Amino acid sequence: MFSHATVYEGSQRLHFNNGRIVGILQPGRYRFFGTNHHFVDVPMTEQFTDVAGQEVSTSDAGTFRVTLFVAWKVIDPRKCFENNLVSVLMGGMDDDHIRRMAKIVIRDWFAARTFLQAIEERDEFEEAVKTDLASRFADKGIAIAEVFILDMNPAGGLKSAMADLLKVEIEGRVALARARNEAATMRSLLNTARLCREHPGLMELRVLSSNSRPRVTFVVGSGAGTDAIGEVVEEETRSPE
Repeated sequence: MFSHATVYEGSQRLHFNNGRIVGILQPGRYRFFGTNHHFVDVPMTEQFTDVAGQEVSTSDAGTFRVTLFVAWKVIDPRKCFENNLVSVLMGGMDDDHIRRMAKIVIRDWFAARTFLQAIEERDEFEEAVKTDLASRFADKGIAIAEVFILDMNPAGGLKSAMADLLKVEIEGRVALARARNEAATMRSLLNTARLCREHPGLMELRVLSSNSRPRVTFVVGSGAGTDAIGEVVEEETRSPE
């Protein structure tokens, strides 16, 4: 009586005999004598674990709601099993431990900072969580590839307070831009007034330029009234001698 096992590319298998782990099977086809063999697949490709809606507090009692993904990969199936990261009953990897550890790392990061510090250091959050998680799983057969933040927003009343602050900042910028435009307009008017005061001939040129433009009127119709109007139009458009 034989037991057969096929290990597919991108995975490895834990081989158990009579309840004890006896080896790690690489991709390929295997046959073992006896029936007391059990196999558990361990994916070796990159996996993702989500941490959704984690609410954490800062050192000054501010609150954030965080959602992120952790990209990880098994590098040693035996170590994963020894650290309870492989579920024999479920027949594969159990990522709940990774999720719980990620929550602890997130909590510790925010607890070490004030509310404003957390906002200012937002860009450093991903790398900090990745580094901390990688150190915690370094001896457990798992490599942390990347951490992706989906949401990191103030929670509760702080969310509306931050929205009000942003609104005030934007309104201030609009008022500043309006004041700058008004100042530029005033400078232009002052420059024009100074030029006219220093060079009075500019005003005469302006008047002549505006009066030299002919006024043209189109009259639609026929008859004696139209001829009279045509004479008036011709007189108005005639250049002064």
